Amino acid sequence: MKPYSKRAVKEDVTGHLAIFNVHFSSARVKVEHAYGFMKGRFPIISEIPIVLGSVEGNKEAVELIFAICTLHNFLLTLQEDWELSEDELSRTHDEMMDAYYSIMDSQWKAELDCTGQQISA
Repeated sequence: MKPYSKRAVKEDVTGHLAIFNVHFSSARVKVEHAYGFMKGRFPIISEIPIVLGSVEGNKEAVELIFAICTLHNFLLTLQEDWELSEDELSRTHDEMMDAYYSIMDSQWKAELDCTGQQISA
């Protein structure tokens, strides 16, 4: 799924498309944070080779990611006291700040600022 185009946003007199794009970007960033957290916990995610056009390679990658998500959620239910190392914490923080500034500098945020609309959580 992709956000609405600049043209569609400009033609939308209600401003709903611009608001959608901001919320869409925000949700995408949250998903990226979750993947970043799991990459810190399960570094094998960074090593997953996905060869486009290879059905078997894609299937194995999907199964591995599914298993990692299942393990991650299971560990969360145990309320395990697992913490990131200093390097992982620094990398996660840098990724989070990059995503934040990306949203704040985005064309969608600028469009909302021009129309005076507020972003609500």
